[in-house]
Amino acid sequence: MKITAGTLITDSHEVRLLRRRLTLGRFDDLNDLRHHLTELDFIPQGDWNDFGRGSQAVRLLMLAVMLTAGDSDCAVSESAGVIGWNGSGCTAENLRFWRDYIQNGRINGRGGLFVATLPTIPFCEAAITFGCRGPSAYLRTEPSVKALFRLLAGRPAGWYFVGEVTEKSVCMLLTENDHKLPVLPEVPTMEELFLHLEKKA
Repeated sequence: MKITAGTLITDSHEVRLLRRRLTLGRFDDLNDLRHHLTELDFIPQGDWNDFGRGSQAVRLLMLAVMLTAGDSDCAVSESAGVIGWNGSGCTAENLRFWRDYIQNGRINGRGGLFVATLPTIPFCEAAITFGCRGPSAYLRTEPSVKALFRLLAGRPAGWYFVGEVTEKSVCMLLTENDHKLPVLPEVPTMEELFLHLEKKA
């Protein structure tokens, strides 16, 4: 399995691209970052229709998939898959929905808050943004990137965007699965893997 590109977006909305070794921002908010992408000639066209309605996790992953595709030096097929892993998933969205539901007497909750409570939804929204038609999934393992890549190696061959959302960052890597395990450090998060790969490059 080859890791060919990657993006790290920090809680201060700073963007770091793995292959291009490029740092962008710090942006005032995620919408400012989205508008900045239109000025970058290496970012592909995408479907941003759901960006305004999306939760924080959805917006971060929509941005991350487009940045990661732009960081790649190859044309990524629309048959690419999008896989989510560990992180905080949609915990913040689940809590926001639950609190709203309780405040409304357990009768009504705002439907817009419910959209991203399933852990696959932000990753599916990222797939829609880029136009991926491959498999999508959310995987939870022990905190070990080696455990993640063992699972990925068992999936069908092809391209996969693999992402993790935490309270402080979102990280996404583009991988090409050839069923061979890469040599990886034993780290618990994708952000730590990104930082390790960044130092090696």
